[in-house]
Amino acid sequence: MHLIVTGATGFIGRAVVRAALSRGHEVTALVRDMDKGRALLPEEDKALTLSPCADLQEAEPDKLKREDDRLIHLAWAEVGKYTDPQNLLANLGPQFHFLKRMATAGVTHQVVAGSCLEYGKVEGALAEDAAPAPVTYYGLAKATLHDMLKLLEAGGQELELSWLRCFYVYGPGQRAQALLPQLYAAIERGDETFNMSPGDQSRDFIHVETLAHNMVAAAEQPRGLGTLNMGSGRALPVLDLVKAAVAAKGAKISLNTGYYDYPGYEPFSFRADVAKLKTIPGMRIDEGPVLP
Repeated sequence: MHLIVTGATGFIGRAVVRAALSRGHEVTALVRDMDKGRALLPEEDKALTLSPCADLQEAEPDKLKREDDRLIHLAWAEVGKYTDPQNLLANLGPQFHFLKRMATAGVTHQVVAGSCLEYGKVEGALAEDAAPAPVTYYGLAKATLHDMLKLLEAGGQELELSWLRCFYVYGPGQRAQALLPQLYAAIERGDETFNMSPGDQSRDFIHVETLAHNMVAAAEQPRGLGTLNMGSGRALPVLDLVKAAVAAKGAKISLNTGYYDYPGYEPFSFRADVAKLKTIPGMRIDEGPVLP
């Protein structure tokens, strides 16, 4: 199988490329910066092709496809800036037109990264059939792109879509501003304390390697999976994750809980309903934190 991966040099993208190659697939990785691509991706693997693509609108679908093509679409501008309107302004047009052109060219089996923030401030176990109610521009942008793709399909375009709503992804290569990288940096510096939120809020954490495996598994399915949660099904207090990370590092650092307030755009406790995920062959579900 030939997998075309956008966002291939990103946190999740790098893990997806590794997972796809390990499963014997050919991979074409779209990269904005070829030097960065060569540095971050295993270019020596003959099954991997790096394809320069400074802008999604410059991509040439007919030149990208081979045979038995599947697309895993991860590219996103303004990553991590959840409340920034640029999530809508910078992404919707270019991303929709790219995905539409790929489908028109015959790459109709598409795995696209969505987000749990599409659900909004809803507590408890979140099932895929819940109506999206985003309260951030990021969540709104993802939900709107999903709706646009469904309208495209309803209008007659063949599309085998797997829309994967990712919960809280962590693991090696995560951006420095995220919680665990900040903790690890504090430990490396020898800081005595680590400032954090109260930590009693619960989130559903999924390791990046688990997510990458599942994304490739979604691409391997004979048909699109529709909307699918990517989580563990467990609501874990943030403080428990931080304590597990400290223990895994064998570190001694005081946790200054309550220094930061809770993020205003997140519910207090929520998790993925993974009943649908459990029915799909080849999928993995984390049983607990996989650290670091």
